[in-house]
Amino acid sequence: MKESNYLILFTLGPVQSFIAQARKTQDLYAGSKLLSDLIKSAINKVGEDHLIFPALGDAMPNRFLAYVPGDIINFQKYGEDIERTVRQQWQQIADDTLWKITKNKPDGFNEQINSHLEIFWVIEEIQESYAYTVTNMEKQLAAVKNIRPFGQFNYAGITGEKGRKCSLDGQRNVLFFGNQTNSAYTSTRWNPSAHILEKQSTVLIGVNEGLSAVSFVKRFWLENSFPSTAEIALKYDEDRLNLDSQYKICLSEYKEKVFNSNEFISHCLSTSDKFHFGKNDSLNQFFDYQLLFKENVTEKTFPFQPQLDLATDYVKKLQPFLKQKYYAILTFDGDDMGKWLAGQWLVEGKDLEVFHKKFAVQLTAFAKEAKKEVDIVGRTVYAGGDDFLGFVNLYQLLPVLKRLRRLFREMVNDPLSGFRDEREITFTAGICIAHYKEPLSLVLDNAGSTQKEAKKLDDKNAFGITVIKGSGESHTAVVPFGIKEEYVDLMDDLIKQIIIGNFSNTFLKSIQLEFERVEVRGQKITFDNMFRSELIRLLRRSATNKWDKETKKAESIAMSQRLMKLKHGTPLDFFQLLNISDFMHRVLDASILEFK
Repeated sequence: MKESNYLILFTLGPVQSFIAQARKTQDLYAGSKLLSDLIKSAINKVGEDHLIFPALGDAMPNRFLAYVPGDIINFQKYGEDIERTVRQQWQQIADDTLWKITKNKPDGFNEQINSHLEIFWVIEEIQESYAYTVTNMEKQLAAVKNIRPFGQFNYAGITGEKGRKCSLDGQRNVLFFGNQTNSAYTSTRWNPSAHILEKQSTVLIGVNEGLSAVSFVKRFWLENSFPSTAEIALKYDEDRLNLDSQYKICLSEYKEKVFNSNEFISHCLSTSDKFHFGKNDSLNQFFDYQLLFKENVTEKTFPFQPQLDLATDYVKKLQPFLKQKYYAILTFDGDDMGKWLAGQWLVEGKDLEVFHKKFAVQLTAFAKEAKKEVDIVGRTVYAGGDDFLGFVNLYQLLPVLKRLRRLFREMVNDPLSGFRDEREITFTAGICIAHYKEPLSLVLDNAGSTQKEAKKLDDKNAFGITVIKGSGESHTAVVPFGIKEEYVDLMDDLIKQIIIGNFSNTFLKSIQLEFERVEVRGQKITFDNMFRSELIRLLRRSATNKWDKETKKAESIAMSQRLMKLKHGTPLDFFQLLNISDFMHRVLDASILEFK
């Protein structure tokens, strides 16, 4: 179909709040996929042939720019038809999810669903130029977003959202409660329209947990297939365990004999002539990776004593392999994307529209490869061009970060060298490392805020890492990627040198104790020389006894040179980096060296 001389810029939200409002990894993934699928329904209405930016991929950002088809006369109706398509798709998803779980639709369900989406669009004729029109459309869209229409709820005799609020979004009334929820929460005084999901496992919706209609859809729309934080943390350990056939069989038996009721009862009957399972006894039939840690194998998780005893035996056998309790969330997005899309750094004479289309294709190709890389060592939540969110196993965190940054350079920056000036297209990453029991929303917030800190560097093109220890103590460091990701290599090398025992971690603490209170103004060269000399001395003291005197000296000097490259910003910044490195070496072991 012939294109008109008009463009449409379409956006769908809310984005950050909808995705980040999550208590389970499943909530996070479902929120991201929902927005991606809904924006695809809008693109399908427009037609992929008319799409300019982005290119169509597995995951999509929340906006697109496209040509309006040439046969469109009523532009107002055209925009409204696209919006209506998205809203109908959202309502259909919500209804299908509801009927899959329960036949009861609480009062207020449709109202909460209908009021959720924020859709804005602008259609404008190309006048002076393509670049001028796109810039003007962005300004118009921003102005439209500043005027946010809202409606007032009125259902079941209730005006407004009154009562207990959703455990996820904290805004809407609870319409669904978990099984065995305290009756005080579900009384008519608080939530007269709410239903208790009696047939649902407490793994999917906890006791006393309450969900609004929107959060209910996020939780139950997809099958519960996204790995938990405990599973991500244990991924490397499980991969290593699977190399040993004896322990691989042991883990398989644990899942089958303990959590499959028929298998469990058959096992008990075959091993004991005194086994009795009464009608009031209940079995835990839902395996979760948290139940591979002995502190979670209790009477609360296994109320039937024989099942608890069997689970305890298996977990005790598996403990030598399954230890890791920390994982990482990795997020990144392109630097100065608004300026790149506005053509600010394009070589004179280059066509912005051609650049947009080429840029979109390269970003989509990169997103596909980035997802492949991360899914080997963790699980991708969202990979939409320059925007990425995923979970990564701690052992492979730094190597995969380097591979992603290299891929971005090779698949996005380099192919567009003919369009841009000397400035490179880069991304900045935020990482948060946390215990698997840490509230997911807190870990997400820290990953996002760490990325913002990294964006504050003059040239961006950096990564920030925050560690939240089990004690609640946290450390944050921001490091530039450097040429060909050299700073990732430097940090990775520091951690490995300590892990394999070439250097004791004592120098990390000693250098901080000696210099953390030193404040030198206007004497950077003198201070750096003093710092380097003391660093070499402490490294020599902490070097392994396997080396002779001359080797210790040479290796200590070489190590100090690598560390001095990492020392940017203030001494406090450097010490935070050392604290993070110290933490990582403590929770990892020499098996990290098996991964390249």
